[in-house]
Amino acid sequence: MSQVFLFHIVLVGGILLSLSSDSLLLVWVGLELSSICFIALLSQNRSISEMVGCYSYFLFQEVGSYFFLVGGLGGWGAFSDLGLIVKLGGAPFHIWMLIAVQSVSWVNCFLLLVAQKLAPLFLLGHTGGVYWCGLASVVVGAIGMVGQSSVRQILAYSSVNQTGWMLIIAYLSINILKIYFMIYFIIMVLSLLFLHQSIVYEKSGEGSWGVGLVGVSLFLVSLSGFPPLVGFLFKWGGVTEFIGGGDFLISGCVMVASVFSTYVYFSLGYKILVFSKLFGFTSSGLVAGLFLVGVGFPPSYFLWGCL
Repeated sequence: MSQVFLFHIVLVGGILLSLSSDSLLLVWVGLELSSICFIALLSQNRSISEMVGCYSYFLFQEVGSYFFLVGGLGGWGAFSDLGLIVKLGGAPFHIWMLIAVQSVSWVNCFLLLVAQKLAPLFLLGHTGGVYWCGLASVVVGAIGMVGQSSVRQILAYSSVNQTGWMLIIAYLSINILKIYFMIYFIIMVLSLLFLHQSIVYEKSGEGSWGVGLVGVSLFLVSLSGFPPLVGFLFKWGGVTEFIGGGDFLISGCVMVASVFSTYVYFSLGYKILVFSKLFGFTSSGLVAGLFLVGVGFPPSYFLWGCL
């Protein structure tokens, strides 16, 4: 347990080092520290499935680090951006994330989908973001979710989709990106907590796995931009900025992608409500979930107005 705690501390330290350093080498060291510690966490259980996820993560992270370091030392900004996109798991380099998410624990899933994105995302954000990669990630993530039956795969594609949105928003303003990531962080924490607690209750015979899926579907509907939930405000603001700048094609693509993702989340929640035996509990869960995803709307509107 002490080793696991130490790995978590060093992982967070590596992320903070990457974000706070002006030196290319220190940024690279921070990225490597966080990656190595996460690989150590993945290899704790030593199951075959987790080792597959560990190897795929290691391979792509090292490729990304190579491109980032070579591009930085050689003055090739495109190479550095490419390396960060690979490490971030943005389209078309998102395949490793789909493999890794399928085999890791829920705690490591949170680290993979949220914490490990922080440093590469904001490093790209400080360069204005990678505009076309963001658009590709939005479209690929939304379309990839359609037809998926695995919750882990839906979460992975949702992460790719949200990564694209954050890269596009970084093109507009780094301050808006900070608030958007904060909302993404909170919703993903709540979603994974719902799933983890549902598994615990199901194993103890006190509840059902379906309750967590209802909560997750509600939280992710907010991220899809469904009004009047909290995620709608920032996506609406981003689309408004693009339309104002004459980028009608980009605006149309991201709005259509949001329709796809919203359909998947509502479809997931509907199937759970119809086919699971939760009719005595689901109503209260729905009310709590709607409150949690909607309560952030007024303060978020205030924050948007201040930007």
